[in-house]
Amino acid sequence: MYRHIKESYNKQDFIGTRAVLEDGSLGEYEYESYTRIIEQAENLGSGLTYLKLCPEVNDFQDYYCRFIAVFSPNIPMWYKLDITTLLYGFTIVPLNNTLNPDSIAHVLNLSKIETLALHSMHEKKIVLLKAQGKLPYLKNIISMNNRTLKDSKKLFHVFTANQIIQEGSRHP
Repeated sequence: MYRHIKESYNKQDFIGTRAVLEDGSLGEYEYESYTRIIEQAENLGSGLTYLKLCPEVNDFQDYYCRFIAVFSPNIPMWYKLDITTLLYGFTIVPLNNTLNPDSIAHVLNLSKIETLALHSMHEKKIVLLKAQGKLPYLKNIISMNNRTLKDSKKLFHVFTANQIIQEGSRHP
């Protein structure tokens, strides 16, 4: 479906963001095209697959899933990841910022999630849970907003979303 949309709508605007200007006001919308968004989603999926960041997990009886969790506000990379999960058959596990730390750990551990796509605003919560030994399965962090996650580097393999996309473009 998305590949058909990519061909049909090609260069048309798909997802837009507005920059916050120095005076605090919002600038004009800047859009990414259908082609760009879907190509990035395809490359993100190829990168996740190539780097083995979403291994199959036996979740229930003979049912296997390839999980990736996301803990981020709604930003363009969230949508790209969502499209990726549809294209590659991954199961996305969204975490809401209203969850308490024990609930976050429960959700991540229940499905033995190894990779979390994380916005930097939630980094401290995840680092604290890992340092407390409450996230035994979580091994990898993907920075959703491509920021350096200094504290996470001590406990996890850390990637930026752009690094995964670039890796996927080299290994389609």
